[in-house]
Amino acid sequence: MSRVSRGERGSPLGCRAAQPGAPPRGDPLGEANHRLAARVQPEEERDDEQEQRHGGQQVTDQPGQVHPRQEQGAAADHGERMLPAYLDHCSVKLTQTRCGSVSLPSWAAMAEGSETARKVPVRERIELWSALLLAAATVATAFSAYEATRWGGVQATSFTEGSGARTESAKAESDGFTLVAIDASIFTQYAVAFSQDNERLLRILRERFFREEFLPAYRAWLKQEPLSNPDAAKLPFQLPEYRIARLEEADRLAEKAGRLLEDGREANQTSDEYVLGTIFFAAVLFFAGLATKFNSDRIAVAALGFGSLMFVGGLARLATLPFH
Repeated sequence: MSRVSRGERGSPLGCRAAQPGAPPRGDPLGEANHRLAARVQPEEERDDEQEQRHGGQQVTDQPGQVHPRQEQGAAADHGERMLPAYLDHCSVKLTQTRCGSVSLPSWAAMAEGSETARKVPVRERIELWSALLLAAATVATAFSAYEATRWGGVQATSFTEGSGARTESAKAESDGFTLVAIDASIFTQYAVAFSQDNERLLRILRERFFREEFLPAYRAWLKQEPLSNPDAAKLPFQLPEYRIARLEEADRLAEKAGRLLEDGREANQTSDEYVLGTIFFAAVLFFAGLATKFNSDRIAVAALGFGSLMFVGGLARLATLPFH
């Protein structure tokens, strides 16, 4: 037992010795000795009773047979001889902060646990911040993508309608110029008949070939007495009364086509702005998701802060755009 005391005092970390009767945890030899002692003790009590019956003499069944008490003593001596080796083994393990399989508390481990306990609220705040930023950025990304798609549809519709209106305008303009050519040709024939004093041809041209759109300009031109009035218009086509409906329709369709094409270009620009906003919010999603992967709280906070700034900038940009 004196060796045990020296082993306990010689422990490098001051390991507290196990209580009497309880083997060190995780020590196979100590557990075996403990079980052996538990088995031997009842046998010793039985042998003491036999000695008391036979007058204190040890009884052996046969010559040369080893008495159980002798066998027990040999086992105890063997265990006592193995105990210093076990204590040396325990001393070595203590230098590695472990004795057998029992983890020994150390100041470094306790400090680390305390620091971890203090970091838990900060980490929870970071995760909450990241979750809220992810949710907001997801909604903003979906909204931006939706608006970009809607404005893309407006662009396609405006371009299609504008192209159709431009085509109709070109067709109406061609029809109008054809009518002007017809009026000019008939008026030329009328001037020839007038120069030849062909009243019959003049009457036929005036009653049957003059169009309804040309007659108001022709009457206004005659009122100006172009043959005697030098200030009169030389041709009736120069007067404001000469109006061709197809040419007016062509002008109206051309104006509509220009307006639709301009709307399409603006819709295209708006769609591009929403796509840019989607890219901003996608970057916010990246930083918000990446922040929780860092072990350092400072880096995580920096990533979340940068993502939050991008999110605010994206929202400010969206506030300036029209909604469809």
